Amino acid sequence: MNYFWYRIFNEADFNNVDYNGKTYTLNLEGLGLRRILVTKKKLLGITYEDTYLPLSLNNKNPFYFNDKAIFKNSSGNVFLGFRDDS
Repeated sequence: MNYFWYRIFNEADFNNVDYNGKTYTLNLEGLGLRRILVTKKKLLGITYEDTYLPLSLNNKNPFYFNDKAIFKNSSGNVFLGFRDDS
């Protein structure tokens, strides 16, 4: 399975602020403007179109759910992925 990956935020930058959630509005190539909610509770995760993707759930990186995924690279950048069915 191949995925298209979009950088959403850097984990360290998000953890260094005093809030538990932030909405990012980003222009994702080929998809247009999209709203992505990042939340920090027990797990850091993102919500995209009613799908919650927790970062490193069960120590899985990337974490896949249906046609979406979340991934953190070694620099702490967090990406949202969409399965490429072509």
